[in-house]
Amino acid sequence: MTTQEMDWREAIANVLEHAALPLGYQRVTELISERGLKTLTGATPARTVNQYLHRMVHPDDTWYDSRIRKVSRGTFEFMGEPGTVLEEPNDLENDDETELNTNRIVRVPAFGLYWEKAKVRWNSGELLGRGPGSSDRVDFAQQQGVYILYKDRSAVYVGRTIDSLYARLRSHNRDNKTFRWDKFSWFGFREVEDDGQLGSVPTDVESIYLVSILE
Repeated sequence: MTTQEMDWREAIANVLEHAALPLGYQRVTELISERGLKTLTGATPARTVNQYLHRMVHPDDTWYDSRIRKVSRGTFEFMGEPGTVLEEPNDLENDDETELNTNRIVRVPAFGLYWEKAKVRWNSGELLGRGPGSSDRVDFAQQQGVYILYKDRSAVYVGRTIDSLYARLRSHNRDNKTFRWDKFSWFGFREVEDDGQLGSVPTDVESIYLVSILE
């Protein structure tokens, strides 16, 4: 229990800051109560938390907190380093780095949504799916981009890969996340060629930069 209660923004940020994974607003509410960060009142405290979270990720809201990011519907994560309070947003119109980022348009030519983990043959080294507008099988094992792990359609982890999508997913099937996910989505920038093979990695921008933009 804390000696002094926090306001909603402090309590929500505190929970997300110390979470190893993105959290849904219901779980955020439970942890606020369990840790005694704030006394929950009313019939639907989770709904209150959800409303505040949406205010905290909206740049035009007075409750905006640049450390908090919405990952998926009802799921959020803490982006800043523990204990770090980011400055309020300012005018970046003349910022060179901002101009660089906004001029980079990354096309996502291939993606897969809500693939079932149980249907992947994890010892094959392949990640088979259908090509865009085709019934032919394509091996997406070496795709590069970002991926999302789900448990019952709730996002539990967002990751990136600049080498092998298959290898990253296979590692999560063996690490401490193995029982936390049953589906995954992925978004890659290697296009499927006419012969059913993945195209080359774009050469105009480094892979890690492209992946960062996608994430």
